[in-house]
Amino acid sequence: MASGVPYPPELVPMQASKSYEIPMDPSDTTVVRHQTTTTYLTERPHPKDYIVWSLCMLLYYNPFCLGLTAVYFSIKSRDRKVVGDLEGARSYGKTACCLNVFALIILLICVIVFIVLFSTIVGRITEMTRDMSSGRQSIYYSG
Repeated sequence: MASGVPYPPELVPMQASKSYEIPMDPSDTTVVRHQTTTTYLTERPHPKDYIVWSLCMLLYYNPFCLGLTAVYFSIKSRDRKVVGDLEGARSYGKTACCLNVFALIILLICVIVFIVLFSTIVGRITEMTRDMSSGRQSIYYSG
């Protein structure tokens, strides 16, 4: 304290900086209020490429090559994402998703048709065997 004025410890910086001012009199301190506005940048999530769904559709069910086409667009989406073109990646990913949805709809329709046909055929066979076991000839048997 070379000047003879004692400074409270909260006014003396702990680390040396290039320029700072020490108030001459500790009772001369003034309160300065700053209004701070915080802006958060919301980043859109990374686009999905649906590569796993496309590979499953390709390997397990590939109607009209929709699974193969979906894999192609999924890979293009992943490439665009790596390059940094997020809008292109989003576009290719959306196309891959649509192709996967169409392939899934076709798969579900085929499964439903298969179940209906299978149950109809099993019902007819059961009816024919019941008629034959009772000794009646049905219209299905022409012998």
